[in-house]
Amino acid sequence: MADGLQISRCPTSQQASAFVWLNIDLGQTRVGKIRIMEGHAAMTICSIQIFPEFQNQGLARRAVMQLIEGQRRVIADLVRPTAVEFWRKLGFQQEAGQRFCYSGSKAKQELGV
Repeated sequence: MADGLQISRCPTSQQASAFVWLNIDLGQTRVGKIRIMEGHAAMTICSIQIFPEFQNQGLARRAVMQLIEGQRRVIADLVRPTAVEFWRKLGFQQEAGQRFCYSGSKAKQELGV
């Protein structure tokens, strides 16, 4: 990636749950983690953690933009009140309660929008 931010899956042997853990690396440095669930209809982002020394640099935004690229539907689940504006700025719409949804261009084309 041109900006040096890379997202990669943690090795399966290191995962002890139904969630998929992704590493966020900037060059050779690990800057955070993302926890997702993959489904047929959508990818659900359960949590994003940018390590404290790398916060406030736009890395979470860049990581989410990479994740949603080419996806038909992405859900941000259990969004904290302090993070609502973050998700809205990325184009996610509130569905219900703490759940926000992003429908990419593929989904819009399928719906004829």
